[in-house]
Amino acid sequence: MKERSTTILTAIFMCMVLIAMPLEASTEDVDVSVRILPMIPVISNPTLTDVEGEAVASLDVAKEYMVNFELMEKNGIEDIVSVSVSVFYAGSGALEPSLPDKRSSYQIVWENTGGGVWHSYPGGHLGTNTSFKSISKCLFEFSFPFILDKVSLPSGNVNTWKARIEVLDSSGYTGIYEDILFDVNDYVEWNGIPTQIDLTPIDNEPESPWVLNNPITIQTYIISNTEVDVYFRADDISLGDASIDPNSFFTICATNSPLGGSIAYGYDTGKNVPKSSTRIYEGAYSSGCTLNPSVDGYVDNDGGLVRFVIDVQDGKNVPCVPGGTYTASWYFSIGRGEGITL
Repeated sequence: MKERSTTILTAIFMCMVLIAMPLEASTEDVDVSVRILPMIPVISNPTLTDVEGEAVASLDVAKEYMVNFELMEKNGIEDIVSVSVSVFYAGSGALEPSLPDKRSSYQIVWENTGGGVWHSYPGGHLGTNTSFKSISKCLFEFSFPFILDKVSLPSGNVNTWKARIEVLDSSGYTGIYEDILFDVNDYVEWNGIPTQIDLTPIDNEPESPWVLNNPITIQTYIISNTEVDVYFRADDISLGDASIDPNSFFTICATNSPLGGSIAYGYDTGKNVPKSSTRIYEGAYSSGCTLNPSVDGYVDNDGGLVRFVIDVQDGKNVPCVPGGTYTASWYFSIGRGEGITL
C-alpha cells in the first residue's frame, strides 16, 4: 500500500513539473499567391453621332462628331493604358493612310494618366465633348469627339471613311472594333470677292472715253476638299428706266492659270463680261490628290489659284444716259468640279 502511494505521488509530481515548464513558440512563413487572369478588353455598342446624339452616316467637314462606345474591362480601369479612335479614308474599304494628316487620317487618344488625358493627331482636331464615365467597376462609357479639316477627302457610293476603336491594357492585350463606316461630303468655300465694284469713269461725263483709274483686280482665297469650277455673270447696270449693257462695255479676264484644271472658254484674255452664268475656271485645284483617283485635287486657302481683272473695252464711251449712280448685281459663284466622287 505504501509503494502504491509513492508511485501516485511521483506521477502527480511529474505532471506538476510538466505543467510548470513553459512551452516554446514556433512560427513558419507561408507564401500565398492568387492568380487573376488578365482579360481582353471588350468594346460594345459603338455609334457615330453628332453633338445632339443623332446617328449620322455622311459627315460635313469643320463640324464636331463623336464616336461613342462601351468598354468592358474585367480587370478594372486601372488596367487600361490607353484608348484611341482612328478616323481615316479607307478607299473601297481596305486603304489606310500611313500617318495622321488633315487630308485623310486622324487619331484621337485617351491616355489613362490622372483623370485621363486627351490628344488629337494632327493637333487641333479634338472636339470639345470628350467624355469618360464609369458605369460600374468593370464597365465604362466613352465619347471621342473629332472635327475633320475642311480639306478632308470626300467620298461617295463606292469609297468610304472608317473609324477604328482600339484599347490597350497593361498586359499588352488589345480590344479592337473597326466596322464603323461613313462618308465625307464635298466642301467648297471662298472669300475675297468684294462687296462693291466701282466702274465710274475718270471724268464722270457722258459721251467721254470710258477710262478707269485702274482695272479692277479681284483676288480670291479658296478652301475646298475637291477641285472647283468658277462662274461669273454680269447683270445690266441701271438707274430707274435707264440701263447700261455691261456686255457691250466691260471685259473680264482670268489672270492666273491654276496648277490643276484650266481657264475655260478663252478667258485667259479679256472677253466681254457674260450676261448669263458662264464658267471661267474649270476643275481648278492647287494640290494633287493621290488617294482617290476620282478627285483631281483640292485647294487649301490658295490666294493665287483664282484671280480676275475687270476693265473697260477698248474705245468705248459712256453712253448718253441720265446722270446719277447706276447699280447692278454681278455674281461670282464657285462649286465642285465636274469630276464625280466615287
